[in-house]
Amino acid sequence: MGALLAIIALTIYIAAGFVRWHLVEVFFAPGTQKYFVILDIAGATLLVFGVWKLTIDDPGLHIKDQARANKRAMRCAAAGLLLLVIIELLVALRTPLPTIAIGVSPAALSLSALIMILAGALWNLACWLMLATGLVNYTRWLAVRVPDQRLLSMAKTMGWLLPAAIAGAFVASLFFGSATRLLPLGLMAWLVGAARERIRTVGNA
Repeated sequence: MGALLAIIALTIYIAAGFVRWHLVEVFFAPGTQKYFVILDIAGATLLVFGVWKLTIDDPGLHIKDQARANKRAMRCAAAGLLLLVIIELLVALRTPLPTIAIGVSPAALSLSALIMILAGALWNLACWLMLATGLVNYTRWLAVRVPDQRLLSMAKTMGWLLPAAIAGAFVASLFFGSATRLLPLGLMAWLVGAARERIRTVGNA
């Protein structure tokens, strides 16, 4: 169930990136695209539930569960993404933020806005890298425990391919928007789908 929810969440994230793509923004009224952050919130919420179900500790392993650190990292990353999109929604709705003081000059406010955008982008990048790394390590652990050489080989490939794709998408998004996340999120969904049967096997062991 957790793997399926995670795949659906990643699909929603991909869809949200496309509807805000520069090439399709002409189909929406000016100024309305910022509200598509609600799609990100839906995706992040499902991702939190999916990752939580996906990484439930096996009570039979106890302290020997070597994947526990990766599970916690994945949960923290998913929660971080949800918190980030909630903040983005508040900004989109122009909700007053307590950190903005009265009497701030326009120049300082612009600098603050730039810092907030940069901080949000780096936060987003860090969360996705953490989630991807945790997922790859968790998949590798599953492949060794079952065992499954095909899944192990895939996890090893994803160990360098996913971080490279995420970093590349982050740089590309600065010029082309969030639609560039199709490749890394698609790779993550593919990896979760490939590991889904093994997750069931370990859960029923």
